[in-house]
Amino acid sequence: MMMDRNVVSAVLAEAQQIVLSLPEVDALCTRTARGAGYSWGISEECGQAMAWLASYGFDWAPVLLRRLSGERGGNVTPQPVAWTAEGPICALYCGSTLADFAALPEGPGKTGVARGQIHDPLLALPFVAQGAKKLGTAFDCYLNGTLWAHVAGQSVKCFKPELNTVALSRFELRPATQQSHSDQPSKANTTAVSMGDYEHLTKIALRMTVPATVASEARAGGTGSDNE
Repeated sequence: MMMDRNVVSAVLAEAQQIVLSLPEVDALCTRTARGAGYSWGISEECGQAMAWLASYGFDWAPVLLRRLSGERGGNVTPQPVAWTAEGPICALYCGSTLADFAALPEGPGKTGVARGQIHDPLLALPFVAQGAKKLGTAFDCYLNGTLWAHVAGQSVKCFKPELNTVALSRFELRPATQQSHSDQPSKANTTAVSMGDYEHLTKIALRMTVPATVASEARAGGTGSDNE
């Protein structure tokens, strides 16, 4: 008996994916960012951010892999209205700074902030949501002068999903206009990741581990006597 070609394709596609819970995404991406050389603080925020993206159905894994494998980019110096940086910045650094400074004078406030080029802007979106929550407001995100996403409370709408994978864009954050964007995607508790992406993330995460030595294998790292 021959199976329908569409059924076979669906079975093969499912076999090439792994389903992760949101806590698993958080833990995996924390270790992966740390394995890529980010600080523990940024790594933990990265894990939480990827779980947020996964909960809203964004295809986060390929973007994160590009961010961790590509040009790192710099940090940003918060200033009222326009932030400064030397060259393009990392979306994880930019997002983390945005969340930290949201309620401060250097934050978006009533006028928003503009930043030049940013690597992989999708990764900054969860931090925009944090800032909006702190300020009790909504934000419109612009890439290259075009309205890209709206974030308000627990709702998020991406107007140009194809821009999710843009590697380098001009990023601006402005308080939302009076126009309501009430689309609220249903939040998922799990996310499907391709086996290739999962294995790549795991491989990077393993860089944070300490290589085994003869001593560690024999004494679990101890060099003294266990006798009392």
